[in-house]
Amino acid sequence: MSQLGGMRGAAALLGLFMGVACSSPKAEDPALASQEARVLTTSPAFLRTGFTQTVLSDGRVLLAGGTAQGAPSDFRTCELYTPGASTVWSTTGSLVSARHEHAATRLSDGRVLVSGGITPGGNGKSAELYDPTTGLWTATGALQVARARHTQTLLPNGKVLVVGGDNPDSTQGLASAELFDPATGTWTLAAAPTHPYSGHTATLLKQGDVLVLGNRIQHERYNPTTNAWSSVGNSNNVLASGHSATVLTKTVPGLVLVVGPRWVNDVAGQVASLYDPVTNTWSASGSVPVVRTGHAAVELSNGTVLVVGGMNPATGAPVTSAARFDIGTNGWTTMPALVRARRDFKVSLVGNAPDQVLINGGWTRDLSGATWTRQPSELYSTGCVPQTTCPAIGGQCGNPSDGCGGTLDCGTCSTGYICNSQFMCESTCQPNPATCLGLCGCVSNGCGEIMNCGSCADAGAACPSGQQRCCDGNCGTKAECLIMACASTSSQVYNPEPPCNGESM
Repeated sequence: MSQLGGMRGAAALLGLFMGVACSSPKAEDPALASQEARVLTTSPAFLRTGFTQTVLSDGRVLLAGGTAQGAPSDFRTCELYTPGASTVWSTTGSLVSARHEHAATRLSDGRVLVSGGITPGGNGKSAELYDPTTGLWTATGALQVARARHTQTLLPNGKVLVVGGDNPDSTQGLASAELFDPATGTWTLAAAPTHPYSGHTATLLKQGDVLVLGNRIQHERYNPTTNAWSSVGNSNNVLASGHSATVLTKTVPGLVLVVGPRWVNDVAGQVASLYDPVTNTWSASGSVPVVRTGHAAVELSNGTVLVVGGMNPATGAPVTSAARFDIGTNGWTTMPALVRARRDFKVSLVGNAPDQVLINGGWTRDLSGATWTRQPSELYSTGCVPQTTCPAIGGQCGNPSDGCGGTLDCGTCSTGYICNSQFMCESTCQPNPATCLGLCGCVSNGCGEIMNCGSCADAGAACPSGQQRCCDGNCGTKAECLIMACASTSSQVYNPEPPCNGESM
């Protein structure tokens, strides 16, 4: 399979500028960047399906295993993608055993663990480790149970949890789990889940548990500390095979966004739900623009989630559509479509400022629906650089937009202030309407604001020549009275009177 050449896309950066008037501070609404890019980029030597795609500690991306057009049955070739390199794809060490429909996980020490899958020799128990410093694979301890299409999840203690999958011989879902210890290179059976799992997802929660979802409304969590499973609140709909589950890392509880198809009276619809691991409850997200399954989802640098591709569950046709979810609004925004329709592919976030997502492999079909082909690589960019600090957008409080579909957390105001619609802290104090009664000059109204109560007339015999009565009742020169009256300054408060200056006295 020849490489596709010369089509690397560079996403344009959009600078966001805003002006804030000194007399009336106000955060302008940042415009969303419109220079997105969706381009075919240089593809690896083999266009794959059934492979794994793993981001390494240094930012490179490892492709391992799978099947490819024109590849031998003993297909063990692995490739590396290096963002920003003049030649982005290169070969690396080959797998010890050819495999597809396997699982891969980057370990805490940077190595990559691959296990199971469908192999030419039928050894669905074998596992191996990739060392990115040497580019070589070595065999490690074998699984206790042969499995394919299973999940692997790195736990906080450094071990790896494998759940479910299919028996490679019978394709029946497995109700088993096991743990890999990188220190010993061995596998041990973990407590078994209540249900068999195939076509499921296993997601590491902020709390350290693993949420396992799939093909029913009853779900489970695994606690690695106790090696025990517990029931999860029932989802509102059956979470069918082909759904995605993405942790929203910027939310305090670590909400999980689940997107997938549902069927009502044989009519396909879309499910977009949020799971709260603290309250163990589900809630609906906003309406999803497109019904899909077999898609991919990735959290972007600003906490929004990009969902791309997949297939229409009613027709089986792959789709190009893309959408972005923002937890700040609990809503979806339609994004520019992919260059190629595809299903069952892999995505990785490979850069930010702006975010860039590497999309590889997967299937599409021709217009007749008779011929399926593997897809080339694509680089998808939002074309937008989100603001990361509240001062950069002129905000003091609340959750203002970051300019790229996400929101910032600017905190709350101190006692006596509220957050207004411009995300500025505004005093709740009510000024005394009689502030200027019997007074002159610049006088505090009791709310931290300075009011101009008019010029103070000379006091005649009451004050020496050249002096006047200051607001505190004492005599002083015009300059002395001004300094005394305007000792405190207004702070981001609208003052309807002229500002304090020498002329006001």
